[in-house]
Amino acid sequence: MSGDALQSTIARCVGQLAMLKYFPADEFARAGIMQLLMSMAETPEQVSWLTRKILEMCDEWPGPVTIRGIFCSKFKPKDGIDVDPPPRIAALNEMRAIEASENHKRLAGPASALLGEAERSLATDPRREAQNRRWYAICTANPSVNVPRLFRKLATEFAVTESLDRRDFILDEVSIKASAHK
Repeated sequence: MSGDALQSTIARCVGQLAMLKYFPADEFARAGIMQLLMSMAETPEQVSWLTRKILEMCDEWPGPVTIRGIFCSKFKPKDGIDVDPPPRIAALNEMRAIEASENHKRLAGPASALLGEAERSLATDPRREAQNRRWYAICTANPSVNVPRLFRKLATEFAVTESLDRRDFILDEVSIKASAHK
């Protein structure tokens, strides 16, 4: 990734952060913020992520240490100066890890049971195998949506039906409904 793209993204980031209350108006302070971001980020995507997170979490300018902490909650800084994330970020990360673990456990039981039947027939029909892979992808695409529980009737029908055309229809219907729950 070119340095120009990173610098351009950082300049845009600083412009977006200017909407925060108490954001520095001084051009030297803004240059310092740009320098801070340049020292931490390796890619424009990292800067864009950081900007989104700051704007999602802060109404006021949080300062450089908090900015670095937010960055370090997801990425290793280019300059190697790693700080602990602010308490709010640490709590959110812990909560997300717990939820992901619980969602995985919830999904594992029903999905495994439903996939068990489907996996038994994998070797018999390539179309059925493709359907089973698609079902698994739908079930795991968004961990916050428990597809087998949310669409129990369709999930059961998918697992037991022999009609490959009906299974395609169910996959389309569940895919549309699951994406609406995101």
